[in-house]
Amino acid sequence: CIDMFERIQITPRGEEEVNGKLHVSGAELIFTAPTSDSDGSAMNRNCALSLVIGLSVHPLVGSVEVGQKLELSSVAVKGKSNPQWITQSAVVDHRPFFDKGLDGTGQIVAVADGGLDTDNCYFRDSRNNPFGGWDKSRRKIAYYDDSFADQLERDKGHGTYVSGIIVGRKSSNGVDNEVGFADGTAPGSKITFFDMEIGSNGIADPGVSRLFSSFYNSGDGAFISNASWGRGYNGLYSSFCRDYDGALRSTYSDVLFVVSAGNTGVEGTAGTIQNPADCKSPMAVGSSLSYGDDIRSNEKGIEFLADYSSRGPTSDGRIKPDVVAPGHFIVAPNAEPNTEGECDGSKSPSIRRSIDVGSGVRYVSGTSMASPVVTGGAAILRQYFEEGYCNSERCCGSKGCGESFIPSGSLMKAVLMNGAQPLTGGIQRVPDGNVVNEQPLKEYDGNQGMGRINLVNSVPLEGENNIQLITVNDKFIKDGDKDEYKIKIDTSNGCNEELRVTLAWYDPPGAVGCLKCLVNDIDLMIEEIGGGSEVFYPNGLSQQDTSNTVERIRMQASDAQEFRVIVHSRNFAFNRQQYSLAITGCLAEADELKPDLTEAMKSSPNCSREELFTFKINTAETAHQLRWNLIGSTANNGIEAIASGPGPEFGYEYEANETYYHSYCLTMGSKYRFQLMNSAGGGLGSGKYSLSYGAVTIFDSDSSEDFEDVKNHRFQVLASGVKILGKNRSFMTDVDDE
Repeated sequence: CIDMFERIQITPRGEEEVNGKLHVSGAELIFTAPTSDSDGSAMNRNCALSLVIGLSVHPLVGSVEVGQKLELSSVAVKGKSNPQWITQSAVVDHRPFFDKGLDGTGQIVAVADGGLDTDNCYFRDSRNNPFGGWDKSRRKIAYYDDSFADQLERDKGHGTYVSGIIVGRKSSNGVDNEVGFADGTAPGSKITFFDMEIGSNGIADPGVSRLFSSFYNSGDGAFISNASWGRGYNGLYSSFCRDYDGALRSTYSDVLFVVSAGNTGVEGTAGTIQNPADCKSPMAVGSSLSYGDDIRSNEKGIEFLADYSSRGPTSDGRIKPDVVAPGHFIVAPNAEPNTEGECDGSKSPSIRRSIDVGSGVRYVSGTSMASPVVTGGAAILRQYFEEGYCNSERCCGSKGCGESFIPSGSLMKAVLMNGAQPLTGGIQRVPDGNVVNEQPLKEYDGNQGMGRINLVNSVPLEGENNIQLITVNDKFIKDGDKDEYKIKIDTSNGCNEELRVTLAWYDPPGAVGCLKCLVNDIDLMIEEIGGGSEVFYPNGLSQQDTSNTVERIRMQASDAQEFRVIVHSRNFAFNRQQYSLAITGCLAEADELKPDLTEAMKSSPNCSREELFTFKINTAETAHQLRWNLIGSTANNGIEAIASGPGPEFGYEYEANETYYHSYCLTMGSKYRFQLMNSAGGGLGSGKYSLSYGAVTIFDSDSSEDFEDVKNHRFQVLASGVKILGKNRSFMTDVDDE
C-alpha cells in the first residue's frame, strides 16, 4: 500500500476548545487517483479499508466519515429577479432602507467560492489592483485571497454571480457608481473573496480555520460570510458541523454565517438539507420565487417556494432551512474572463421576453442565489446597528438617535428570523410548472422555517413602521437560571403590529451522528401577567422546544396587556451559555430592558424554597455600579463560582430605589462566600440588603450600609441549618470566628 500513502493528502480542519485551549479538531484525507498502472495501490480498496479501520480504533480518533464532495448550489436556468424590495418591505419597488442611506455602506462581506471576475463592471476598479493584500479603499474588492487556489474564474462562473448579488454596484469606468440592473442587495458594501477552485476542477474545502481566519482578519475584516455550496449528508450531523458550530461558538461568535440550503428538494423530499446548512449555528436559506418580469407567466410569485429548494428537518428533528429569500430568476453579474469591463445593456431584463441584456449580466437560479440575498440584507442590518439607530437595548429608528454597538452573530440571526414573514402560498415546480397542492406551506415546517426575510418587520425605521425593538446581545446565562423580562403593550401611536420574540444562541458542537444534537437547552416562553395568565410556547408548539437553537413566538396582543418574557436554561452540558433576544411589537416606552427580578426570583427548578439561598437588596440613589459574587467550596477543597451579577456583561444593571431578589440552590455541607462590592471603588451611596437560607436569616443589614467597601459573608449549609463562618473575611478558611 506504499503508493496510497505517497499520494494521500492530509488537510487539518477546524478548531475545538478543550479545557480552555483551542486544538485542531480533525483532518480530511484525500486519496488521489493513480495516473498509471504502476501505482495501482493508490486506489486499492483493501489498502483504503485497512487505513480506515486502523484510524477508527486509534484512541485519539473520535469518528471516521466518508467525505462528500462540495457542490455549488445553483440551477442552470435563464431568469432574472430584483430581490431588493422583496426583502426590504415586500411592497413593489419600495426600498425604504436605501431611502435612508442604508445600503451596506461601511460593511465588509465575505464570500468563499470558485472564483471572481474582478473586471466585470459590477466589481471593476480602474484605479486599484484587486490583488495584493487587504485594502479597504478599493471600490469593491477589499481582499482577494488566492492562497488556496488561483485568481481564475471560469466562463459564467458561480462566484461572480454570488458576489454580485450581495455587493454588486455598476461602474462602467471603474470609478463612478451607477444604478445597474444587477446591483446587489447591499450595493454599498465591499467584499473579501476566498478562492476555492484551481482552474475548472471544482471547488475544494480549505477547512474552517483557514477560511474563517482569512475573512475575519483578526477582527478587522468581515463579520458576515456567505457560503453558496455544500455537501449531501441528508441532514445528518457530521464532523463538518462540529467544525462550523465550534468555530462560531468560540473564536467567531460575532460572525453571521449564511449558507444555501441546497437544490435537492424536487418533489418535496424531506431531509434533503445539505451540509453545512444542516448545522446548528449557520443560517440556512431556501429559495422562493420573485415577481412581475422576474417570473414566467405561470409562476405564482413571491409567496411560493421553488420546488428544488432543499428541505428539512435534520435527522435529529431541527427546523431547517431557517428562512427563505428570492433565489429563482435573479439577474446577476456574468463572468467573461477574456473580456474587460463586460456590463449590462440599456434595456431592463425580462424573463418573459427575449431581450439583449448585455454580456455582463445573466439570469441565474438556485438557493445559491437566495443565500447572498439574505447576506446582503444582513449587511444592511449591521450598518443599522453601527450607525446608531439604537439606544442601549431599545432601537429608536433614526440615524444617530442612539449609540453605535456591535451585534453578535446570534443577535443578527435572531433579528433577521424574528422579522421573517411566513409564505402564504405553496410549492411550485419551476420553471413554469404546476403548484404542488399536496404540500401547503406552514410556518416552522421543513420547507420555509420562519419564512421570507423582511427588514421592515425586523427593526424600527422612522416614517416606515410603528414597531419598537428591544434586544439582548449575547448575554450569559448559567445552567438552571431563569431570566425574566417584563413588557407592556401600547397602541396609542396607531401601532397594530403583533408581538414577536425570538431567542437564538450558538450552541456547543454535538456528537457526530447525534440523534439529539442540542447541547445547552434554553427555553423561551411568554406568560401573560394578570388576566388568564396564559403561557405561550415557541415554534408552533404547545410545550418547550428541546431541539432547536432558535425559538420564535408570534402572537396578537392588545393595548395595555402585560407579559413576562421568560428565558430559562436547563440541561446544560457546559455551565454557561450566551444568548441573544429580539422583541418587536407595540411596546410601551420604558427604561432599559432588564431581567424582571422584582416580579419573580431567579431560581433553580431542582430544589424547594426551604433549600434556596436568597439575596435581597433595596438599592439607594446610585446603584448601577453594584456587583456581587456567590462562591462555593468543592469536594477537593477548591472553589467554584456559583453566580454573579449584575453589569453590562449580564445585560442589565441595578436601578435606584428598587428591590431585587436572587435565589439559588445550595449543596448540603458546602461552604459559601457571598461578596458585595462597588465596582467603581466609591461614590455608590448606601442601601439595605439581607441574606437568607430558607427560613434562616444569615444577615440582615436592617439599616442602610455603605457599599464603598467590599462586604464578605461566609457560611456553611448543614442539615440542622446554617453555620455562620464570618463576615468581612476575604478567604474560605476553616476558622469559625463568629
